[in-house]
Amino acid sequence: MALSLGPGNSLDGNGGALELVDIKSGKKARATRVETGIGDAVIFATRERLVSIAGVYGLQPVKHGVTTVVKRQRFALGVPFHLYT
Repeated sequence: MALSLGPGNSLDGNGGALELVDIKSGKKARATRVETGIGDAVIFATRERLVSIAGVYGLQPVKHGVTTVVKRQRFALGVPFHLYT
């Protein structure tokens, strides 16, 4: 989970949006950009996510990061959730 703390936000065009990238072997990676404002929280998979491919479910590797911050500064709080077995 990531929580936008401010100042500014990614909605004003200054960068700092959360970007999630599906890593596909032998194919072009697909990026999804999530624009966040101050106080917005985003919960996302940090390693793999469950996807349906031709009716069969499997794990898709995924990476995460933020877009380049053009102006000002961006602060975010990352809260990892771990499963210990």
